[in-house]
Amino acid sequence: MSAGTCRECGCTENDACVIDQLGRLVDVFDGQTLQEGWTVCSWVEPDLCSNCVEGPAPPPLLYDADGRPLRGAP
Repeated sequence: MSAGTCRECGCTENDACVIDQLGRLVDVFDGQTLQEGWTVCSWVEPDLCSNCVEGPAPPPLLYDADGRPLRGAP
C-alpha cells in the first residue's frame, strides 16, 4: 500500500472512513451530508487511519524502571 492508503481498511484521503456516534463504520454515498455526531477518520501514521487503531495510547510514564520520577513529572 502507498502512503495515504490505510494498511488495514484501505481507506484513502478521498474515501475516508465515516464513524457514527457509537463508533461503528457507516457507508456514506458521494454528496451525502454527515449526520450530527458522525466523524471522519484521520491519519495516525502515514499508512494507518484512526478508525483502525486497536486501542488508545498508554498514559505517559511518570517514573522510570527504578522508580525515580522522570524529568518534568509533578
